[in-house]
Amino acid sequence: MITDSKKKMLSQEEILDTAIKETKTPYTHDQAKAAVLAETQMKNCIVMREGNTLFIINFDPKNKDRGLFRALNADTAHNYLQNSKTFIKAASMAGFTLLISQYKEKSISNIFKYISRNPPLKDMSYEIQDMKNGGYQAVVYLDKTHAKKHVKK
Repeated sequence: MITDSKKKMLSQEEILDTAIKETKTPYTHDQAKAAVLAETQMKNCIVMREGNTLFIINFDPKNKDRGLFRALNADTAHNYLQNSKTFIKAASMAGFTLLISQYKEKSISNIFKYISRNPPLKDMSYEIQDMKNGGYQAVVYLDKTHAKKHVKK
């Protein structure tokens, strides 16, 4: 159940359970939960939490400033957007310069558009790419080296 983190903080397990219920997945709840728990135990995986949202980053062991990420959300829409901005700042502070997220629902692109209107990092930018499998990929550049000349709006 979506829960406003300003009113009640969920446990990580409750966030995971809610995110699995809210996500369209072909897997059973138990399969999805086991997969996420196994993923978070990998040595190249970092889990960050903001509000009732968990952000999972799988970084490249050969280039630790780059990673694939996704969010598991159980927070309200407004909080989720704010949590995402805080996550971008935290990922930058942790040394990430490039983050990639892959997803199937086009509406997720709106999160990146929202963040670009008031970016949490001065020199960040992003681009949305169509993938051959019908999904989408967001590439988020967090620093001047990787940043585009401006944030797309």
